[in-house]
Amino acid sequence: MLAQIEALMLALRQEAQPLSAQKLCKRLNVRMSTLLRCLAYLGEKDIAGQAGLGWVHSEQQGERLLLNLTATGLAACASW
Repeated sequence: MLAQIEALMLALRQEAQPLSAQKLCKRLNVRMSTLLRCLAYLGEKDIAGQAGLGWVHSEQQGERLLLNLTATGLAACASW
């Protein structure tokens, strides 16, 4: 899963605008369930009492889930 997380972060870093989860799945060739598991770890929301890293911001717009890096996520990418 570490390789998928790195690929997800790097793909989002290349985008100036939020990217839809569906497009990101296609670009990374991963299933939505895999992407959502990564987002549980990288996101800003608490899931089952566990805080995410806060590296990826997600926003629901209608049926689309839009993703982009937070300032903390950008800083994490810069350190790689």
